[in-house]
Amino acid sequence: NKATGQLSYPGNNAEKEPVIEQYKTLSTLYHFYFDRLQRLWFIEWGNRSFPYIYCYDIKTNKPVVEKAELISSLKTYHEIRGFFQQQDGTVWVKGLLVFAKFNETEKKFQPVYNGYQNERSIAYEAAHCLYEDRENNVWVTTDNNGLYRFNPSMEFFSNIGHINRMTGKKGEGGAMCF
Repeated sequence: NKATGQLSYPGNNAEKEPVIEQYKTLSTLYHFYFDRLQRLWFIEWGNRSFPYIYCYDIKTNKPVVEKAELISSLKTYHEIRGFFQQQDGTVWVKGLLVFAKFNETEKKFQPVYNGYQNERSIAYEAAHCLYEDRENNVWVTTDNNGLYRFNPSMEFFSNIGHINRMTGKKGEGGAMCF
């Protein structure tokens, strides 16, 4: 606390900060991020082989997300290396083998499909930096495949293959109707 000069932390919560009390038993915390709604996002790694995501609302002093994980959907080792918030409030998580959008309604992260299929897809080993331009495009830098740009509100997409009805084999080219 800049005004009082007091420093609070687990084991010495001098000013009885609710967020410190809430998470005093956690260890190995990383990537603290305050969003525009005055929520604190962070990662707890602990002694597991995958990270948990937490979000705490500083205004209401209540948890928003507790122990969210991506291992069940990604099904591979990954490292969360930070958060990003768009102008519309959308929160993203990025890192090694992870790039995901937070669904506020379901309080879950929705991973972006990782695999190049055409010019409207993305492939990455790590999503490093995210930036939003004035047209609400999100620019994503990767360590292996360069720079990507997309507009999540207009094209947060999934690539879906199709079967050729005549041959029964995987179709090629674009779908003609939907």
